[in-house]
Amino acid sequence: MEGPIRRHIISLALVLVALSVIAAGCDTDSGPIKATVKEYYDAVIAGAREAQLAQWLPDRQADATREVDAWSRRDRQGLNLTDVHISDGPASDQRLVHVTLSLDDRARPGVRRYESKVLLMQLVEGGWRIRDLR
Repeated sequence: MEGPIRRHIISLALVLVALSVIAAGCDTDSGPIKATVKEYYDAVIAGAREAQLAQWLPDRQADATREVDAWSRRDRQGLNLTDVHISDGPASDQRLVHVTLSLDDRARPGVRRYESKVLLMQLVEGGWRIRDLR
């Protein structure tokens, strides 16, 4: 009986160690990044052009303008930011942000549509800004 209990305790300890390692790798910058992403999509929902542009890097304003123009032509009824997941980016001052958006489906009343977007965020002068959006 001692053998199975001991194996179970060892397995449990390994799981706890693995969870600790994973938690240690979590991004401490997630709060400010999520705040920037939320501000951006709040501006999209409100149709606030300048507020959307302000969330982008200064040298990416051409890309930002294309995105703002695209959102201005889209139906934003019932748009909600439903999920945000942050992972390491290609450089130490960048993060990939995977977002899920939920919108009302006008063709099917009462039904929601979901879209996924990936934002490349960059740390600039102490703040996180959008570098790219796909």
